[in-house]
Amino acid sequence: MKKASFIALGILMVGVVLAHGMMGQGADPMMGSQALGAQILIMPKQTLDQDEEQVLMKIFEQEKLARDLYRELYDRWKIRVFLNLAISKQYHFDVVKAFLEKYDVEYPADDTPGTFIDQELQKLHSEWLEKGKESLESALEVCAEAEEMNMYRVKECLSQINNDDLRIMLVNLSYASARHLKILNGFMTHYYDHAYRFQYLAREDVKEFYGPNFLKKVKQFLRRHRSRFSDEH
Repeated sequence: MKKASFIALGILMVGVVLAHGMMGQGADPMMGSQALGAQILIMPKQTLDQDEEQVLMKIFEQEKLARDLYRELYDRWKIRVFLNLAISKQYHFDVVKAFLEKYDVEYPADDTPGTFIDQELQKLHSEWLEKGKESLESALEVCAEAEEMNMYRVKECLSQINNDDLRIMLVNLSYASARHLKILNGFMTHYYDHAYRFQYLAREDVKEFYGPNFLKKVKQFLRRHRSRFSDEH
């Protein structure tokens, strides 16, 4: 990967921090001090097998789905939280695209909103968008479901990959989805007096992704890999 591309990737990761800050929730603690951006910059290009390429493509389209959904529901309801989360998802989408380019994995050049190669995601987008346009409460619910699905898919993918570069990105994206879901759940609890009901994750998984121990595990994971790559260099 060219030096310019590495710099661009670093800028994108810093952008994720800025996007979270725009939500009024403070900077993402995992991304604080540009730690993850710096980590990625020093990561050597590793072997990426066919299954890992498929994981990348899945994550690429999942981030696009969430981004498109937030944009479309912002157009419908003009609620600032949807716009802020759409901005955040755009940064995530660009990061995954940079990874695809780093590993020379082809991806769809057409970025038309609401179009997906994965037909399951295509169907989900249509269903969620239709439901989300019915009421603001439904819009918050489908967006929360999209974030939970991302967390669930990432959890499944992590058991299938050996590429540390990819693992670090997935860990970060799963934390971001948990944080987004927490924001959406806060709106649902405050305005509609009920919390989001998880549909994909088991109770123990919810505690792992949604509870205070998740950030601790993420930091431990990054410290282990930072130490190993420092030794290699």
